[in-house]
Amino acid sequence: MKDMEFVEELDKPDAAEEELGETKRLIENLLSGTEMSTPELRRYFKLSNAQIWKVMSDLESDQKIRRTDKKEGRAVFWTAV
Repeated sequence: MKDMEFVEELDKPDAAEEELGETKRLIENLLSGTEMSTPELRRYFKLSNAQIWKVMSDLESDQKIRRTDKKEGRAVFWTAV
């Protein structure tokens, strides 16, 4: 019986992967019809700089968001496609 439980656990998506997917979905919806900077999004979702850039680059690669501007020195602004 324990072997079967172990196999079922392997089939379930990792909690961190689920949370990352949910964060991506929320960012895409949040950016629909508006634009926000990377630092704003990082603070909003309480992510590290590396985490927010990973999420944003994944979304950009999937062509779900795009860069709109660069203001305030280095801050990149994003919007949903």
